[in-house]
Amino acid sequence: MLFAVTVGQLVDRVGARRPMLIATVVFIVATLTPWLWPHMAILYVASLTIGGSYMVFNVAFQHTVGGISAAADRIDNFRLAAVGYASSGIVGPLVAGALIERLSFELTYVALAVFPIATLIIVSRVRIPQTTAAQNDGKGLGTRGAIELMRVRPLRNLLFAGSLLDMAWDFFAFAIPVRGAEIGLKPSQIGAVLASFSVATLLIRILLPFITQPVRVWPLLMISTFATSGTFALFALSESALLMLVLAFVLGLCIGSTQPLILTEIHKSAPACRVGEVMGMRAAMIGFYQTGLPPVIGALGGVIGMGLVFGVMALLFAAGGGAAMRQWQRLSAERSLD
Repeated sequence: MLFAVTVGQLVDRVGARRPMLIATVVFIVATLTPWLWPHMAILYVASLTIGGSYMVFNVAFQHTVGGISAAADRIDNFRLAAVGYASSGIVGPLVAGALIERLSFELTYVALAVFPIATLIIVSRVRIPQTTAAQNDGKGLGTRGAIELMRVRPLRNLLFAGSLLDMAWDFFAFAIPVRGAEIGLKPSQIGAVLASFSVATLLIRILLPFITQPVRVWPLLMISTFATSGTFALFALSESALLMLVLAFVLGLCIGSTQPLILTEIHKSAPACRVGEVMGMRAAMIGFYQTGLPPVIGALGGVIGMGLVFGVMALLFAAGGGAAMRQWQRLSAERSLD
């Protein structure tokens, strides 16, 4: 989170291949470390290192997906990448859990290291084109960093709207187990609610090409944000496992549909030589929510109850939906003038 913007600037300057290779090697070493030294302190270090290397790889990867895509194909390529993210969110925990039961925690790390090792082989063999900035030895890069980029209004609005929906994802993952325990759901029921969300995100990303052609990004962001507000309001009132299962599915459809569109629009709005830096800004904003949201939500939930916290989030997303609607109306008015 702290170095995401710097990583993005590095990707802009040197290209994506070297950061991806270095990040993958570090990921492999960090994954194997708990097997070599199975201590709690090592787990903390490994978690921090794996998270940092994933962030580096992800910024470079998203930059590459947009950079090598023709404008007409970019959203489909981001959709395929999003299907990969959603699939890993379902398959990863299942594989890890099965390995832990059949092997041990230590040997599970060894087995899971197969995935980054395969990634290293693929990245080392695939030719990744240089970015615009790297081709020109970094020429054309601004000197004022994120502040300069945040003055680009369309880009700023996209980053805030996208990060708001990313926050909804993190809030849901943290709050549902707490809310479920609060109303007396069984662990299996809580797991089913979380799985319903994951299945919906995967399904909508597979179906996305059939529904995005006539839809622009801001109307979809508006609808998704308002729908997220509505589902959070119903979560605040619901004490039924079945209703929460349905709400989680609806929420997964809303949030899962937006990421490919947001990434595509970011590539269109960002200066060509600073796409990596913008991706780093997005990663930093997401990391801020992931780090700061759980303790804040946990503290609020302990004071007012998780049901009321869902109500507060519903109001926040209603305000976000209103902002998205105004942005859509502003862009529509500008197009009509043209």
